[in-house]
Amino acid sequence: MPRQLIVLLLMAILVTPLGMQPPATALAEPVEVPAATLSDVTKLPPYIEQEAPGTSSNDRPQDAEWIGDRTIQSWEQTITGVIDRSTDVDFFRIVVARPASRIQIVLDQLPDDYDLVFGGGPDPEAGIDLAFDPGVPGLEGITQVGGSIGAIGGSIGAIGGSIGAIGGSIGAIGGSIGAIGGSIGAIGGSIGAISINSGRTPETIDTLIWVPGVYYVVVVPHNSAYPIGDTNASSYRLGVRLDGSELTIPPSAPEVELRLDFSSLPGGGEFGIGPEQITTLYIHHPQRLEQIYGPDETPQMTNITSIGFALDSLASSPPWNNNAPPEYGIVLDLGLLQPVLNERAATASITEVYDLWDVNQGNPLYANYVAGLIDNLIEAATETEPVTKTNAAFYYGNAAEDERITFPNVRNIVLIGGDNIVPFFRAPDLTTIANEADYLAYTRGIVGGRDMIIPDSALGAALRYRMLLTDSPYGAGRPYRFYGYPFHLPQLAVGRIVETPDDISNYLNAQLYGSEYTNRPFHIDVTSRGGGEPGPARASVTGYDFLTDQAQAVTNILTRTRSFPQEVNALINDRWTRPDLERTWFDGRLDIDFPLPRDGFVNLQSSLPLVLNSVNAHFDHWQLLPAVEGAATGNFPAERLLVPEYEFSSPGVYFMGTLGYSVGCHSGYNVHDGAIAEGMPLLYRADFAEALNRHGGNWIGNTGYGYGTTDGIDYSERLSVLLTEELAREVVVEAFGRSPAQSLFPIGPTIGDALVKAKQRYVRNSTTLSAYDYKAISIMTLYGLPFIRVEIEKPLPPPLEDPSPTKTAPLEINTPIQPDRLGRLTRTITFTIDLKPEDFVLVRRTGSTILRPGPESIKVEDSFGEAFVRPPRLFENNQVAVPVLPNLAYDISALSNGSTERLRVRDVVMIGGIYDEREGFDPQITQVVTETSSPIIETDIEPEFPAGIGIWFPDKMFAYSTVGEGELQRDQLATAMAQFRTDPSGKIGTLRPYRQLVFQVFYEDPDPKLLTGEILALRSDTLPPIIESVAVRSPDVSIQLAQATEALVEIQVRDVSLSTEFGRSGIADVSMIYIGPDGRTWENRALEQTAPGSGMYQSIVPIHPGDLRIIARATDRAGNTSHFTFKGTFTPLSFERYQVFLPSLRRS
Repeated sequence: MPRQLIVLLLMAILVTPLGMQPPATALAEPVEVPAATLSDVTKLPPYIEQEAPGTSSNDRPQDAEWIGDRTIQSWEQTITGVIDRSTDVDFFRIVVARPASRIQIVLDQLPDDYDLVFGGGPDPEAGIDLAFDPGVPGLEGITQVGGSIGAIGGSIGAIGGSIGAIGGSIGAIGGSIGAIGGSIGAIGGSIGAISINSGRTPETIDTLIWVPGVYYVVVVPHNSAYPIGDTNASSYRLGVRLDGSELTIPPSAPEVELRLDFSSLPGGGEFGIGPEQITTLYIHHPQRLEQIYGPDETPQMTNITSIGFALDSLASSPPWNNNAPPEYGIVLDLGLLQPVLNERAATASITEVYDLWDVNQGNPLYANYVAGLIDNLIEAATETEPVTKTNAAFYYGNAAEDERITFPNVRNIVLIGGDNIVPFFRAPDLTTIANEADYLAYTRGIVGGRDMIIPDSALGAALRYRMLLTDSPYGAGRPYRFYGYPFHLPQLAVGRIVETPDDISNYLNAQLYGSEYTNRPFHIDVTSRGGGEPGPARASVTGYDFLTDQAQAVTNILTRTRSFPQEVNALINDRWTRPDLERTWFDGRLDIDFPLPRDGFVNLQSSLPLVLNSVNAHFDHWQLLPAVEGAATGNFPAERLLVPEYEFSSPGVYFMGTLGYSVGCHSGYNVHDGAIAEGMPLLYRADFAEALNRHGGNWIGNTGYGYGTTDGIDYSERLSVLLTEELAREVVVEAFGRSPAQSLFPIGPTIGDALVKAKQRYVRNSTTLSAYDYKAISIMTLYGLPFIRVEIEKPLPPPLEDPSPTKTAPLEINTPIQPDRLGRLTRTITFTIDLKPEDFVLVRRTGSTILRPGPESIKVEDSFGEAFVRPPRLFENNQVAVPVLPNLAYDISALSNGSTERLRVRDVVMIGGIYDEREGFDPQITQVVTETSSPIIETDIEPEFPAGIGIWFPDKMFAYSTVGEGELQRDQLATAMAQFRTDPSGKIGTLRPYRQLVFQVFYEDPDPKLLTGEILALRSDTLPPIIESVAVRSPDVSIQLAQATEALVEIQVRDVSLSTEFGRSGIADVSMIYIGPDGRTWENRALEQTAPGSGMYQSIVPIHPGDLRIIARATDRAGNTSHFTFKGTFTPLSFERYQVFLPSLRRS
C-alpha cells in the first residue's frame, strides 16, 4: 500500500541518547529547517477576520477563512481577530503544497487566556488527494497523551514542544480544543500541534508538514477565559509564516499482482512442498547489485551469481535448525517484475522505477516510492488467496488466473542488500532530542568540518529532512494510527543482509556450509559445554553509566536461564576500556583467532566464540565507545571486525551461529560506500552490521539514535530487555510419532520472531506512547536470517499475556455471558493492592523514592470468572520529565459466548477506587542528560516537576490498547497505580497510591447472527458525545454556598453522532466518579436527565460544593465515551457554569 508520510512533531520530552551527539538545543527553540527549504518569503498584506460579532461564521473547518496565498510556496502574514465570547472559535485555513514545509505560528497580544491549534491533511477539493492510509485503530488509548498533557496544565509551549493527536483524540485536555479535534477529524484531518500556555503568555507552534493538503490554524479561548454570557471586543494578533520546500511528491507506489503457480515452489513443485509450507520470502535484486557493484568490480559479479545459488539452496533445502520444521522459502527477484500493458502504454519498468529514485536521491520520499513497490509485492505474495488487481502496474509470474497461488503462512522476510539495493523506509523522526538531523553535523565535526556522509545521497537526504530508517513496514500490515502518522508495528520477522555482494555471499554460504568448517551448528546454541561442570563462557553483557541497570537486567535474564551463571561474561562498570571489552565479548581470543590481515588468517579450529552478546555502550556507526574514553587503547572500530581474512578462500564463518545486539546509537546504521564522501578512510566506511554479516554473524542494532532513561529502563533499554526475554523464551512444537506425554519438543525462538514479539510486548505494556517510544521501536533492526533459532538451557515460560504449552489464554475462552440486544457486553474488573513499606524504594543517587510493588501484592476479581483471571504485568512509567510511577497491564481479550469471534473492546471506564495519601513524598523524576566528563549515575542531579504543581498526574490514569493480528492479537487494560501532585516547591508533594481500582470494559460482540441494521448503524458511530458545560451549586437556592452541605452537579451533554435511518445514537449514560465523604474513595454516581431531550443531567451528592472533586463521563448508545478531569485538579474552576467541550474521539 502507498506509504506517504506525515510529520506531527510531539512534545519535547527529555531522554538520554545512547551515542555521541552535539550539545542538545534548548527545548524552546524551533525545529531545524531542512537545507532545501526555500528562502524567498513573500510578505502578504495584513488580514482582518471577517466574522461579525456574535456570529459563528468561521467556527467550523468547513467555514474557515482563507489566509495566505495558495499560488506561492513561501509567505508570511499577520492576522487580527476577536474572540468575542466563551463559545467563539476562529478557524483559518491555508494550503500547503509541498512536503517538508515549515509552518511557524505566533499568537500574541492576547486579551485573555487563549490556546492555539494546528491540523489538517489531504483535501481532494483543493486538488491534493494523496493515497494515504492513516492506519487502523488500537492505540488511541495509549496515544491520547491528554492525561499527561492535562496534568502538565498548559506548559507545553513553554517547554518547547507541540503535541499531536489522532483525529482530535486529546484525552482530557477539555475546552474547545476537543471539539476542534472532532471537527477536523470529521473531515479526514488530524490535529498536528497545540500550544496551551497559561494566561496571556504568547502561544507558538513551529513544525514541519510532510503531507501536503489544507491545514487549519485555530484560535480558541481556554476554559476559564470568559464565563458564559460575557462578551469581549479586544483583538488578538496571529502571525503565520509558511516556508515551502523544494521536495516534490513522487508517484504512489505501484500496485503488484502475483501470478505464480505450483511450478514456482522449491523443486518446481516436485518436492511435495506446498504453498502453505512456505514461511520465508527472499527479496533479491541481482540486476541492481550488478548495476551498483559491477561490471567494473568483476569479482563481485561472481559473488552476485553465488548469492542466487545460495538463496535457491536456502529456499529449497534450509539448514537443520534445532529440530524445528524447515523454513522453506521463495526467492522473489525484483528484476522479474513486469509492467502491466494497458490501452495507453506500458507502465514504467522496474529499472525505470529505480532510475526515478536515482535522479531524486536528495528527496527521501522517492526511497519510499521504491520501498512501497517492494512492500506491495510482499503484500501480494502473502495474501490469503490470490487477488486480481485492476489497478496493478506490475505483475510477477505468468500463471493463468485459475492456477495462481499465494503464501499465506509466510512469517519471515529477508531483504538482500543495503539501502542502495532494497531501500529502508523513511519515516519522520518526531523527536526533538537527538533528532537524526543532528548526525550529519556530528559526523562533520569528527572529520574537521568536511562531509563524512554525502548530504545529497539517499542516506544524507534522510538525515537532512529529519527522517529515520526502518524496515518495520516490510513486516507490517496496515499501520496503527499514531498522532496522525502511521505507526508500523511488525507482525512478520524482517532480516536484512548487507552490504557488498562479497559480504552477502560470505554470509549466506556461512549459513549453508559453515558447520563443515567449524564445530558450530546453524542455530545459536547457548547451552553449556562443561559436561555437567561450569564450562567456557557462552554469552556476554556490557554496560556503563545509565545503561548499567539495563545491562544488569539482561545479565539477570541470561544467568537465570543457565545452570552455571559464571558462563555469562559481564562487564558492567564505569571503568572499562577497549581491552576489557575484547576480553569480555571475545573471551580474550580476538587477536589470537581473528587477527588483522598483517598478523595472519582467521583460525577456524579455535574454541567457540561467545554466541550471544548484548553489547551496550555508546556507538557511532563506525565505532563502539568504551566506558573510559580517551584512553591510550582507544575506541573499538567496526573496521577491526570487517577486515580479517581466511586462508584457502573458505567462507567467512567466524561469527556463524552467533548473535550480537546493542542499544547503542547508530549501532545498526549500515552506511554503504556510495553514501560516504570520497577520500574518507575505511574507518568511517565500516559499520557493525556489515562487519558481522561478512563473517557469518547476526546483528541487531539501531539505525538511529537510541534512547534510555537515567534511573530506569525505558525506550531502547526496555526494548533490549524484552528482546533478551524473547530470545530466551520457551518455544515448543508437537513432535511426530511421540506419545502425548512427550508430544511437545523444544525448538527455541527465532531471532526475528523474538524481535517482533519484543516490539509488540513493548506496546502492549504501555500506558502512554511518545515519539521516543515510536522511534526506539522503529529503528531496532535485524541483520541476518530471521528464522535462525536460539537454544537455551533453561528457557523462560511464556509472558503472562500469552498461553503456555499446557494452558489457554483468555483470548481462547468464550465469555460466560450473553450480549444485550445491541450486541454489547460489560465486564467489571477490580484490582486490590496490598502495599508494603518495602515497596517504597529509595534511589540512593538522588534521595528520591520509587513506588515499586511486586505482582504478589495485587489481587484480581473479574466478573467474567476465575478462568479469565491472569496475573497483571507490572512496569514503570518512565516517560521523561514526569514522576516514575507503577503501572499495570491486564489482558482483557475474550471470545464471543456463541462463536469463535473475538469480542471487540469498545471502551474502558473507571468506576471506583480507594487510595491513601503520603505527604512530603519526593518522587524520582526521569531526566535528561548529555555527554558528561563523569557518569551521570555518579551525580545527584534530578529535575523538579513544576508542571505538576496543584494538579494530579496522571489525571486520566487508565487506557486500553489492541495490539497484534490473528493469534498475536492481545487486548489489554493499562493503568497507573498511583498519582502525584506537586506542592509549590515544584519538587515534593503528595503521592496517592491506590489500594483498589475498579474498571468496566465495554465490548461489542461481532457474531454475525447479532448484526441487525440498528446495531450496524450504532457501530458506525465513532464520535463520542461532547460534554458542553459543567456547573456545581447549592441544591437549595436559599442557602449560600459557604453554608451548603450538599452539591448539585449539572452536566450539559450533546450527541454529535450522524443521523441514520434509526436516528442518532443518543446518550446512554452520564455519570461521574467523585471523592466521597471519607476523602479516600472514588464513588460512582449516575446523573439523571432533567427533561427528555434537554441534554441536561443532574445529581446531588452529599459533599460541600467547595470540597467536591469529580471526573465527568458521558457515553452514547454506540459505546463512545468522553471524560473530563478539570485538567488534573478534578475541581471545577468556579461555581459558575462554563464551557468545557470534550474531545471527539474517532474510532473506526
